[in-house]
Amino acid sequence: MKSWMKVTGGAVLGLSLAAGIAVAENQGPRGGKMFDKLDTNGDGKITQEEVAAAREARFAKVDADGDGFVTQKEMTAHMMARHEERMKKMFDRQDADGDGKLAAGEFGGHGEKMFEMMDADGDGAVTKEEAKAAREKMRSHHGKGPHGPGAGE
Repeated sequence: MKSWMKVTGGAVLGLSLAAGIAVAENQGPRGGKMFDKLDTNGDGKITQEEVAAAREARFAKVDADGDGFVTQKEMTAHMMARHEERMKKMFDRQDADGDGKLAAGEFGGHGEKMFEMMDADGDGAVTKEEAKAAREKMRSHHGKGPHGPGAGE
């Protein structure tokens, strides 16, 4: 049972690193940071050794008790901590006055920006065509164009 968890945990960590490498070149500033993070010697290339070192470091972060295995409990705790961190950042971005509370006007602030971006003709309404065009633009911007990951979704 423990070997199964180790294999599963390793597979999850390996896949996340592989996905990071696959999109590192195509994700703008965030992807560039991922590439630079993996390219530890700064030579402009990512080697198997650098990937292995990153995987080991990530595994060590998740393996809270340091026993060489990642349990479901450790994986859940790690993922929940990452989720909480992202939620805090999102909350802080919306909390315009910094009072630790979101007023109705602060809540979901990205909605107005998203609406304005989708309203291509600026008439104050978004048509199905404008929504579709905006979705396609976002997909291509995030490496999910007609021939990339997510094609046909």
